[in-house]
Amino acid sequence: VATLARADQVAGDMHIRQIEEGVYLHTSYKKLPGIGYYPSNGLVVIVGSDAYIVDTPWRIEDTGKLLQWIEGGGYRTAASISTHFHEDRSSGIAYLNEIGVDTWASERTNQLLAEHGRAQARHSFHGRELSLLNGEIVAWYPGGGHTEDNIVVWLPGANVLAGGCLVRRVDTD
Repeated sequence: VATLARADQVAGDMHIRQIEEGVYLHTSYKKLPGIGYYPSNGLVVIVGSDAYIVDTPWRIEDTGKLLQWIEGGGYRTAASISTHFHEDRSSGIAYLNEIGVDTWASERTNQLLAEHGRAQARHSFHGRELSLLNGEIVAWYPGGGHTEDNIVVWLPGANVLAGGCLVRRVDTD
């Protein structure tokens, strides 16, 4: 699967690049007042002919572009999981629900999405851990940090930990 586009923080274009075998980093941008275009990262994990999204892009239209990229590579979008309720992780849930993609979030994330009047994931997990695909994708709740509901996603086969906004640069507010 090739890169969709080069990053352009000035225009806010999303880009995708491979970081490990079967693991792609998608970076999308949203224009924030007084800041300009601010990045948000998520993953696409390829397992066989299926693709799994870890955190949807900032904008719904970028979620559509991400699905086009996945389908263009000959893959089917099987599911997504959002690492917390903020828009930069969950804005594409409603769109994915509409087109029949399985969406996952923690029970607390779904509660917070509902409290904020936003679409909830179709599936939720209670407790500290969710294992998908016989442990190929593991979501884990380490405790509150950036948000009270933030989780991390471990990909043991690729040795990749997706920290969502829980893991951030030191100079980030």
